[in-house]
Amino acid sequence: MMTTTVCIAVSCDTCGDACRDEERGRTVYFGTESEALEWLSRSGWHVTGNGRALSCAQCVAERTCAEHGHVTRHWADCECSQSSGHHQDDDGRCTRQFTWCERCLTLVHRDRPAVPGTREVA
Repeated sequence: MMTTTVCIAVSCDTCGDACRDEERGRTVYFGTESEALEWLSRSGWHVTGNGRALSCAQCVAERTCAEHGHVTRHWADCECSQSSGHHQDDDGRCTRQFTWCERCLTLVHRDRPAVPGTREVA
């Protein structure tokens, strides 16, 4: 017996990624548009225009960070070698710090406040 089944597949209008169930590691398909829209809304997707414009949770996070800045908390000191070209303090430690944005997971860098005796290593 052969049957034809029609389903709804969703992809992000911004990055093109397919709608995925990350816990199961597979693409999600839906039986109806309303079922898809309900699942997308619960999963952090941005749905506009009666479901005609869709952005995945990652693209929504990146857009929010671009508009409002990253969400950071814990900064760690860079432990690079002196040949990296970063500024070094008098003890030879890099003055750069890094963290990850809690919203979009982007790696963020900053320089620690300058301290007397800071020099740039070529």
